[in-house]
Parts: sequence; C-alpha cells; structure tokens
Amino acid sequence: MAWGQQTIFELDAYDDTVTKLVYAESPVRIQLEANASVRFESDASVYLRWEGVSGVSRYTVRYRKAESTGKWKEVVTSDPELTLHGLPLDTDYVWTVEGGSMTSGTGVFSTQPQQEPIQLSATLYDGLIDWFTQGEGQLPFCDFMEELDINLFEKLSFLQAYSFGNSPMVSAAYGSPMGEWYPREYTPFDCTGFSTAKNEKANCNCKVLTRGGVFAIPTMGNDDNNLTILPRVKQWQVEISNDDTFVDRFEAGAAKYIALRQSEPSGAMSFDMSNVQGAEADESVTTEASEIKFFLGCLTGTIDPFTSDVGDDIPRGFSTNLPKECDCERPIKFEYGYATNLLAHADKRWAPWSRGAAAQAEDMAFVVVTNQTTHETEVIDAGQAMVGKACNSTWNPDFWIELVGVAKEVLLYLGETQEGNPFPTEERVEAFAEELTELIGTPFSNTSGECGKKDVANVLVQGVNSTVLFPNEPIKISLFSAYYTRVRGFGAWRAAASVASDYYLVGVVESAKTEDEECCADKFSSYLVGSLSRPENGDVYNDAVNSIEDRLRQVGFFLAEFGSWNGLTTNPFTGQVEVKGEYGLLTGPSCEKSCMTHLINR
Repeated sequence: MAWGQQTIFELDAYDDTVTKLVYAESPVRIQLEANASVRFESDASVYLRWEGVSGVSRYTVRYRKAESTGKWKEVVTSDPELTLHGLPLDTDYVWTVEGGSMTSGTGVFSTQPQQEPIQLSATLYDGLIDWFTQGEGQLPFCDFMEELDINLFEKLSFLQAYSFGNSPMVSAAYGSPMGEWYPREYTPFDCTGFSTAKNEKANCNCKVLTRGGVFAIPTMGNDDNNLTILPRVKQWQVEISNDDTFVDRFEAGAAKYIALRQSEPSGAMSFDMSNVQGAEADESVTTEASEIKFFLGCLTGTIDPFTSDVGDDIPRGFSTNLPKECDCERPIKFEYGYATNLLAHADKRWAPWSRGAAAQAEDMAFVVVTNQTTHETEVIDAGQAMVGKACNSTWNPDFWIELVGVAKEVLLYLGETQEGNPFPTEERVEAFAEELTELIGTPFSNTSGECGKKDVANVLVQGVNSTVLFPNEPIKISLFSAYYTRVRGFGAWRAAASVASDYYLVGVVESAKTEDEECCADKFSSYLVGSLSRPENGDVYNDAVNSIEDRLRQVGFFLAEFGSWNGLTTNPFTGQVEVKGEYGLLTGPSCEKSCMTHLINR
C-alpha cells in the first residue's frame, strides 16, 4: 500500500472517529534525466531531457551561465526534452525545469571538452553495459550506436568523448544519419576512432564510463548545482479521540531519520514501520541504498569478416573480446562507514489503569560489491543493532529484520539471475543471508522493566577494501541499510522509537601505471555522504552520530592517500583534501600521454 492508504493503528478497547493530519510531504519534483553536449568548431549544442509529468503539456526550461547572477534565459516546450543550439564553447551552465505546479532540482551542463571518466545518462549507461558485456556475437558497435533508442545528441556526445578525442564534430542538419556528423578525419563507416592500421595494440580503445551524478534511493532527487541530495520526507499525525500517533520519516539513500511516538490515555495500540518489503505497516518501499559505479568500456578494432562489407582497410567488427595486448586492468580502492543512533523510550502514565509500554528500534547496514557482467556478489561488511525499552510489561523486544527477506530484496535489486530466471534461487538467497549473518555476529540489544529512555550509538560498518576493474565488467559498490521501529502499549502509556543514521562511501580508480598508453588514464574518484538528524519540527529528539562535515573530512583523508586532485585544495596542516558537497566525481592529473593522443599521432 502507498503512503496515505495504510492502516497504521490497532484498536482494542473501543472504536472511534479517526482523523488523519498530514504535516509535511516532499513535493513531487520533476526529475532531470540527461544532458549531452556536442562541440562543433565554433559553438556547441546541448540536449536536455527530464521525466515527463502526466497531464502537463507545457514546460519552462531556465538556464544561465554558472558564474552568472543575472537573469535566466527561458525556453518553453511541450515535450520533456529540449536541444539548445549555438552555445559558446568552454562554458558551464545551470538549469531547471518547471511544469504545472512542479519544479525540478538544479542541474548543470557544460560545453567543455568531456574528459575521462565519461559521464552518461542512466539510459545510455545501461544500454552500453548491455552491449559491452555481451562478448561474442554482439551487434557491431557502430550499428549498435545507430540503433540505440536515445536522442542523436546523446549518441554523438558519447562518441565525441569516447572515440574522437573531443575533436569537433561536423555540423549537419538535425536528424541526419550519425555518420554525417563525424569529424572529417573519420570515415562515415567508422564510429570508433580506431586507426585502420592492422596493429592490435594500436586498436585497443579503453575508457572509463560512469553515470552522471550519483545514485541513492529513496530520495527526491539531486541538486547538482549545490551538490546536495534532496531527502524524501513523510510526516503525519493520526488522532483517535485523545490518542496520538506521530510519524517522521526522512530518507536520503542509506541515511535516515525515522521516528515514531504514541500517546494513549486508555486502551491498546501498536504500530511498526520498516523499509523492508513485507513489513506489516509498510509494504511500499524497498531496502535503501547508496552506490557508486565503475565501468571500463573496451573495444578492439579487429576486422570481422562476417560483418565487414566495405573493404579490408575499414574495421567493422569492433569486438569486446580483447586480445592479450588490450587487457587493461585498473585497481579500485574504496572506503565506507555507516553509523546509527537508536532510541527507545517507554513510560506509563500516572493513572490507576496504566499497564505497560514498550519501544524498540533496529538498524542494519551492509556493503556489497557486484560484478554486473557475471552477477557475482560479495558481502564486504555488515552490522546490525537494536535497542529496546519495556516498562512494567512482560513484552521483550525482538529482532524483526529478517535476513532472508533482506537478502531476497537485495539480490532482486542487484539483478541476480539463475539460468535465465529473473529471480534468485532459494539456495542463493539462503547463502546470501548466511554471509550477512556471519558478518553481523551478535547484534546489540537492551531490555528493561524500568521506565525511561535508552539510546545507543553504533558503528555498524567501517572499513577499507579493494577490487579490480576489468575491461567490459562493470563494478557496483553498494551500501544498503534496513530499519525496523515499533511502539506498543496497553492502558495509559507513552512510547517512542527512533533511528538517525549517517554514512560515507568513496572509491578511487587509478591508472594501471604500465608502459602501455592504452591502459593509461586519469585517476578519478566518486563519493557519496549522508546524514539525517531530527528536523526542526521533528517529534523525537535524536541526532545522527556524524554530520555531513564529519563524513566529508573522512572522504578528504582517504583522497589524500592518492596525491593531488584537480580543483581541490589540500590542507597543509592536516593533509586532508578539502571536499565540498554531498556527492562528487573528482579527477586527478593526467598521464603524460593520453590513449587517444597516442592513437591519433600514430
């Protein structure tokens, strides 16, 4: 059931009129989906796309230069996409979309040359993963790009950065075949930028691709201008006669502030809330996640006689089955942390019919690395904690987050398949749950027959790990969290339960540091941080252990291990790289000679 349709109370002693008051709810926002810049010799065109809104037939797009404080330029369109032509080169912009009563967050786009890692929309990123991970028998790359069901400008923007070394495109009428847009030095049959020389090593093309922005669910989206993640908010109060149930729910990826409070003068009530599928009080949401992705897309220009119909001098196969000379592995090092503040408060009211009350709050977190080609998953770290408070009651708090249920949801989310079956097998679910159980160990809990409050701060996961980025095998590093809260009582009582959490997740991809220029690339980093504490109108006082600033300092110390970073300052006293914003994609100094420069100069 969706929010606003749930039954969130139980009556034992009487029946009465129910009034539901919604305090606050995140406004419905227009989601920005893509921006792609194509550079010509003297200007650039930029394609923008956003999620269409049902019933809205008129959108207003506003944009201006990023450093400007002047008036916004406005363009009105009936479609959820727009192409801006004639923009100056080497310029950064911010943009927003308005449609009906809804607005978007602030996005950014640029007409600067796009360097590695190449940032892509989710649609293009997922399409390229599908092609690059096929192995033998896939459609030739140029044919795949022609047939890909996205806007032409997205295709051209990707090819300009991936294949053509940011050389300017040839201007052509909109809607013309892609080949007519290519730089003059490339043939209309070759969308790869490969040399026609029959040298395997010269025709290895490997560049790191990444989704633009970051990925965290659930949220209301990102503000790319201010680099903030907009939390999803639900706050409400249910009144039953003189009884009250208050709910505060703020969620931004793995970070959360969850609070329940009930006040009951007589009778019995119970309310529980969780983000795990199948929980009694909320079946509408899934396990929360924050993730970073790394994808090394690699091609070889080997001529495929079965697809080559234009002569031996023009490669047409563009296989991802790389010869040994093209095996460009790149190391990934990543660090993570997740902390939670749990609160349980139970009290009897001063009345002769008071019986008892109980409250409990539970949280868990775990880090998973997924190979999106093989669907292999590895649980790196996991932790779980619970705090409970009972008052004049025989009730004892229990652990309610069932690891088997969590395992199934996570494996479904990660796209686990078995023999073509879209669902993981029971054996795989059980094995995943066992991995979690072994890593979690014995969670903390507290039970007491005394009235009052119990709060505990816990670090559930914290560590540094590493893996390897292999060609055409995308890697996803995910930080999941799941919570359960419950309050209940009988007679005259009050109870509250709350979870407030924070996290950080940062990864660095380094050059392979070999003499082979095809394996040489900028180092770069992707990171996410989050922290949610009691809002100003929150009903239960509970704050996250770490602030956003605390988590950014940890990211900065991790980045300092890898030297300097473009556009960032290193604190001379602490050695910390000074990072700003709740997410980012950072680049380091280039290798002396880039792969594409090497190929073009041959």
